[in-house]
Amino acid sequence: MLKQSGPWTYGGLTRPLDREDPTLASDLNLDALALAKMASGHACLNLSNRVDWHGFPAYAEAIAGCLDAVVVEAADSADLRIRNLEVAGVHVRLVYDDFPSSVSLESTSTEGDAFLGELFGRFSGTST
Repeated sequence: MLKQSGPWTYGGLTRPLDREDPTLASDLNLDALALAKMASGHACLNLSNRVDWHGFPAYAEAIAGCLDAVVVEAADSADLRIRNLEVAGVHVRLVYDDFPSSVSLESTSTEGDAFLGELFGRFSGTST
């Protein structure tokens, strides 16, 4: 089970990520948790390799709920599903790609990079 030491703050807002809830940890299915840099130079937080095309909408809803995010735009194609999220004023993309099957949060800004770094620390238990 992932551990969370209590609410965390980003952008002046506090988010109550209750990581002690085993149901939430199970729902998030963070089996591929890793922070990487994309070709654009921005951050990418890999979340799961176990979510499929049909399961992505429910997974996106769970992630958005956990982050208290607003879905500002959604797009689906045969091999990609994208949800543009706003979290505490920061915009990131939640992306499902079918080959290889994976879900990640992707940044398009310096603020998004910092947010994904903080989120990785919280999900992995490496931040305070």
